Amino acid sequence: MMHAWRPRVVVLLSVASLVACSGNHRPLPRCAAAVAGGRPYLATLRPESIAVEVVATERAVITLVGCEFGSTPLDVSMGPQTVRALTPTDGGTRVTFPVPAFIASGGEAPPMPTPAGTYDIVIINARGRSGARTLTVY
Repeated sequence: MMHAWRPRVVVLLSVASLVACSGNHRPLPRCAAAVAGGRPYLATLRPESIAVEVVATERAVITLVGCEFGSTPLDVSMGPQTVRALTPTDGGTRVTFPVPAFIASGGEAPPMPTPAGTYDIVIINARGRSGARTLTVY
């Protein structure tokens, strides 16, 4: 019996480009803020997507992971909505974010239930704003 030839896959990682933001967690990409004490760096969302049905129950929570969140309360924006006074944990590398069940409609209109779609998530603290990561509500 003949076996099909399969190419080998080689993956190279550059250890020099990684920094552990917290000793108990997987290394994260280096953020310039970690060197200079500058603006926060948002590396990832866990999970990156969530069902609209879960959001509607007001029980949807995601974890934001990165560097330089600080130790004092910060704000997190999700599209046009901002959740205020969230406390970072794990040495300023994580924050638990309750996904808003309602989003501002704009103008005089009342807030509407958060619809399915993609939303930019941004950390805001006293040192500035992080880059955005995308949360998908499906």
